[in-house]
Amino acid sequence: MRAIAVIAVVLYHFGVKGFSGGFAGVDIFFVISGFLMTGIIFRQTDAGKFRLIGFYLSRAKRIIPALAVLCLALLVGGWFLLIPSDYKELGKHGASSIAFLSNMVYWKDAGYFDTASHEKWLLHTWSLSVEWQFYMVYPLIILAARKTFNFNTTRILLVALGVGSFALCLYASTHYPNTAFYTLPARAWEMIVGGLVYLFPVQMKQSHKQSASIFGLIMIAASVWFFTAADVWPGWLALLPVQGTALMVRAADQTSIVTNNKIAGWISEASYSIYLWHWPVVVLIGYYGMANNAPVVAAGIAASVILGFASLYLVEKPSRTIKVPLSQLPHLACYAALVLIVGASASLVFVKRGVESRVSDTVAAADRERTNPRDLSIE
Repeated sequence: MRAIAVIAVVLYHFGVKGFSGGFAGVDIFFVISGFLMTGIIFRQTDAGKFRLIGFYLSRAKRIIPALAVLCLALLVGGWFLLIPSDYKELGKHGASSIAFLSNMVYWKDAGYFDTASHEKWLLHTWSLSVEWQFYMVYPLIILAARKTFNFNTTRILLVALGVGSFALCLYASTHYPNTAFYTLPARAWEMIVGGLVYLFPVQMKQSHKQSASIFGLIMIAASVWFFTAADVWPGWLALLPVQGTALMVRAADQTSIVTNNKIAGWISEASYSIYLWHWPVVVLIGYYGMANNAPVVAAGIAASVILGFASLYLVEKPSRTIKVPLSQLPHLACYAALVLIVGASASLVFVKRGVESRVSDTVAAADRERTNPRDLSIE
């Protein structure tokens, strides 16, 4: 499922025909995430083994190292490639991304589908910020509910939260599109749907699993093929990929040649890192005006996959398997320190206005004229 999601997103962002609705891949990720997190929380809670710090630590191990490396790599590359105003913008977005607040920054800026947004090197981290915010709040809600209510009432509460979030999403999609797209309250229902798939198990015969999986795949494929950036998103239309994903997750059909094959397994394992690295490659190609050059686009897709696997084996796996002789809280503090270091570096770039001293006086003056044409000083 992760392979389907990342392929859809990557090919959409690279402008490959037939994937005009590939942005729905993010919605697929949200449903999968909700299913997995709900399973972890409830299984450990029922066994009396759930620890909030441990949950946060596991999420930090999974997400922060690869994201931190990406942000640092872009800051280093931007030092040599970007003019001051663009580098300053990268600093702002790098700081908000590593702090998992980038969705709020982009919420205030241009919409996701606007041309201006496609010049932002870390635009894609909005979804990571939404997920992280969900991870912070969701276990607290479940723990409070389990202490107050029984299992069935807790499930009903989550249904109510999902319905409320969906209602907000529908209203905001037509009245406040950026709010609907970028904010957790309007997106939480997608992750809660995944959670409800876990909490309301349905026993299926093998033939029914196959049928449900095929139907779910058709729903996802229709979303990717027919939807476009011109559609109101999310909203009613988002039900199609969300429910399609829920069907496939519920079916868990191990006989499917689409999801149960080695290539899908490899891509799924590297999906997070591929997602992280593909968008900066897209922006880089666009930055140099080569977004419509087919060979360059093909090379960009290949580079995204290569960088993704490099990140998987050089960053993700080592950070998850390395043995740290620290208890959970100090271990979590190490990840917080990493966030602070990257965030401080990016913030410094922003405060220093993109470090104009990197470039010649002529380039700096031309950049100031481009960004602040009314503020020119006459010498």
